[in-house]
Amino acid sequence: MKTFFTTIIVLFFSAYCISQNKQVTFPAPNTGCLSCHQGIEPIREHNSKMMQEIYAEGLKMNDPNGCVVCHYGNPSEEKIKAIAHKDMIIHPGSMWSLDRTCGKCHEDHSYNMHRNLMETEAGKIQGGIWGWGAPDGYESVYGNYNIVDTDGNTPRWGTTAYKEYMRRLGDEFPNIYVKSLKELPSANV
Repeated sequence: MKTFFTTIIVLFFSAYCISQNKQVTFPAPNTGCLSCHQGIEPIREHNSKMMQEIYAEGLKMNDPNGCVVCHYGNPSEEKIKAIAHKDMIIHPGSMWSLDRTCGKCHEDHSYNMHRNLMETEAGKIQGGIWGWGAPDGYESVYGNYNIVDTDGNTPRWGTTAYKEYMRRLGDEFPNIYVKSLKELPSANV
């Protein structure tokens, strides 16, 4: 019931500010995370669909401003930094935390990001180990982590032309656009 009433308050606050031509920053300025981090702007325009969804998710997590949706932490703690920042994710866009942050709402983008050549670095790794003499050939076996591409060469998002282009590249260069990679083993130094 508390979440319902908080949602209503956020919506009324937003509507009031818009009707008065006032700039809307956050539903609850100077509270929670914003008790210390004043001046930070919302990640999107206040009235955008994405920002409204972030506010709604934030309410479920006791944070009407939505900071913890992506950054985690403890919005109830406004005095002790160590408690407020416990389990905090400073860079929610990092590939190493993507599944817990952006990927919660954007699963297809997260899936594709983990499998793109720039992220796996399969080509760089293959070129490097081939240059040192092992293994022989051009097949990409190793990447930054173990990964399997269950849906093949067609990306989950993008224009029709882009999807077709990527599918053709995968068909033409199967040793580059591979279906799985093993994590590059650690060196025994």
